[in-house]
Amino acid sequence: MSRNYVSIDVFDTCLVRRCGMPEKIWDLMCERLFEKNDFRGKLSFVNSRENAEKLASIEYRYPNINEIYDFFDVSQWGFEKEQVANLEMEIEETELFPNPYMLERISKLREKGCKIFFVSDMYLPSFFIKRILIKYGFCL
Repeated sequence: MSRNYVSIDVFDTCLVRRCGMPEKIWDLMCERLFEKNDFRGKLSFVNSRENAEKLASIEYRYPNINEIYDFFDVSQWGFEKEQVANLEMEIEETELFPNPYMLERISKLREKGCKIFFVSDMYLPSFFIKRILIKYGFCL
């Protein structure tokens, strides 16, 4: 018996962000971390977070969230690394929703006997991604 294998990217294929671009997550984080009119704090936070990801990408081929936050000094705003990294994952989870077309497509592929592999180069931990895929019925 031959078995077909299908690999499917997770982000922007199976899971889509309500806010659109991934960088919008950082803006949503700022709404929780800074006072409403602290535009300087928000802007410096977003720029520093973006820069941290660029620096981590130089050091590591595919940096994870902890490696990115090693380049992101959140203490300058009085925050703790773990607190902010957890907030980023929390907001990611609230912004992610399933692509109904892909749910149906994957279901049909499984009915045909295909084995589905989910792939991602996202910096979020695999346990986090798997939990979201299970939550929405992609991963069995």
